[in-house]
Amino acid sequence: MAKKKQLIKSNETNCLNCGYEFEGHELFCPVCGQKNKDKRITFGSFVKEVFAGFFSWDAKFWRTLRPLLFKPGRVSKDYIEGKRVKYSNPFRFYLTTSVLFFLLVGLNNTIKEYRELSSTDIKNEKKITVKQVSDSIKKEIETGKKQYINTDFRGFKKGLQAGMKNGMKDGIKKDSSSTTDSIKKGNSFDNFVKFNTKNPKLSTDEALDSLNVEKNFSNRLKYSKAKTFSSLINNEDGVKSFIDNLVSKTSVALFILLPIFALFFKLIYIRRKFTYVEHLVFIFHIQTVFFIIFILFVLFDIGLPEQMETNGSTVISILVLIFMIYLFIAMKRFYKQGFFKTLIKYFFVNLTFMMLASLGMSVLTLITFLLN
Repeated sequence: MAKKKQLIKSNETNCLNCGYEFEGHELFCPVCGQKNKDKRITFGSFVKEVFAGFFSWDAKFWRTLRPLLFKPGRVSKDYIEGKRVKYSNPFRFYLTTSVLFFLLVGLNNTIKEYRELSSTDIKNEKKITVKQVSDSIKKEIETGKKQYINTDFRGFKKGLQAGMKNGMKDGIKKDSSSTTDSIKKGNSFDNFVKFNTKNPKLSTDEALDSLNVEKNFSNRLKYSKAKTFSSLINNEDGVKSFIDNLVSKTSVALFILLPIFALFFKLIYIRRKFTYVEHLVFIFHIQTVFFIIFILFVLFDIGLPEQMETNGSTVISILVLIFMIYLFIAMKRFYKQGFFKTLIKYFFVNLTFMMLASLGMSVLTLITFLLN
């Protein structure tokens, strides 16, 4: 005996989204696809919906990942030919992997900082132990020396101290004269950097007063950037902060760069009759693979820090080689051209990307410096 179809019990007779009239057995609205359920949101239903959506998307993610990694060009080809139900959206897939990559980079930097602090503490403990032993030995030696020190040695010591004192005075005079010379140069950026290096704790207005420079918007902006530059060249923490700032903006820069890169693909494959969006799909998939490959590098760096410290450059070289081979195969399969044609375009593509990336990084560095 066949089971009776279970009816959906709902307080609503119509779809809450589009108004379609239910017949009493629909799990989902046949018009808009919304689930047939009460409009009240309970905590349990909310949590269930969140995880149901996540695992549904997650299954699609894994169905996309395997062919994307091991069958270069296959997912892009299927997607533009209309086979899209089993694959994640290329943009969403790219966005997910890029976010994951930059999160792991940030996590890795935090872990490295913690390890450095831990190793510094251990070194300091060792230094204290050695210092204690060293002081004890020195004390014994000095006790013995005191019995044989004569007036000539004391005179030599006094002479040395006097020489050091005079040398310090000369140095102070030279330093003050060089400071005076630099002040005479006015509001040049180089002058601001030198002055901030010597007086890092002064505020912008105090510094401009000391330099006898007008406190207008231009000079304030210039001095604030001089402070940033001074921290970069004199302070290791300043350099780290700047690099972290730069990395945080790289994802946005890449997102802007990839659509521009797609225009170049459109140009070199102009006879292949691909639309701009189809080129963009291919590029999003390629960049996604790049992120996935270097996610592996970051994971290696987190899990095997000592091995990566000695062999990190070798691992990067291998991963870059793998990606370059992958890119060539993907281009050949997706655009369906011969080996030599693909090889020529492959070199053009990489050269163009390097030029665009260099230009983009220069602009990004300048923007980060101005906003820092």
